[in-house]
Amino acid sequence: MKKLLIALIFSVGLASSAFAQQQCLPLEQAQESLKSTYGETLIGQGLADPSHVIQMYQNKDKQSVTFLTVRPDGVAC
Repeated sequence: MKKLLIALIFSVGLASSAFAQQQCLPLEQAQESLKSTYGETLIGQGLADPSHVIQMYQNKDKQSVTFLTVRPDGVAC
């Protein structure tokens, strides 16, 4: 849990550089894409604010990590 919190804090610092590469999709599509393309699965999530959820996906074998922000309308970026 401590590692997840540190990773989330670190990801917020990178948000401005990642913004230019941002793609938004319905959550189900984003999850399927992460699984089929990168082999990543959901390992943690938490509230970013009262209306947005941050989700962390990881492929432990390839050591890749992706963070999604899920909006109230079910769109993930």
